[in-house]
Amino acid sequence: MEALRWYLRSAEAGNLEAQVVVGLRYMDGRAGHVDIEKGMHWLRAAANKGDAVAQFNLSQIYGRGLGVQRDEVEAMRWLRSAAEGANASAQYNLGFAYYSGRGVGKDDAKAVSWFRRAAEQGHARSQYNLALLYERGEGVAKDDVAATEWYRKAAAQGIPEAQQYLDALPKK
Repeated sequence: MEALRWYLRSAEAGNLEAQVVVGLRYMDGRAGHVDIEKGMHWLRAAANKGDAVAQFNLSQIYGRGLGVQRDEVEAMRWLRSAAEGANASAQYNLGFAYYSGRGVGKDDAKAVSWFRRAAEQGHARSQYNLALLYERGEGVAKDDVAATEWYRKAAAQGIPEAQQYLDALPKK
């Protein structure tokens, strides 16, 4: 509880990282009890100041209805903000939303764009999904060389499906 007191002092002083920590601790009970109202207060405070981690967490909270009423519109608003703020997990989720058409219109080219942004930051699942789209020519011109390059990056991070693709390549 001592740590929470210091985080809370820092959050009250305007530290965005502390606001996120305090918000999440209230949301999950690590503050000693669950307090959705206080948790959302601190997460919104940081998110409204542009903190992409807070924005991503709000997208998850609204998207899953975790302690609040489920709200896909609000979830997508925060997800887009987090993705634009360079949060790789948000970029991956937004890419997946465009690929599947969940919460937005299906758009393979936008899926490629968001997966690429996250993949370039080292997000393993985004690297794998980007490889798949290059392999299939969905949202991007079919390119086996680019697909293999992204599969290699994903496999190096332990994505088994990427390694399976590489294992199936003809040996030269």
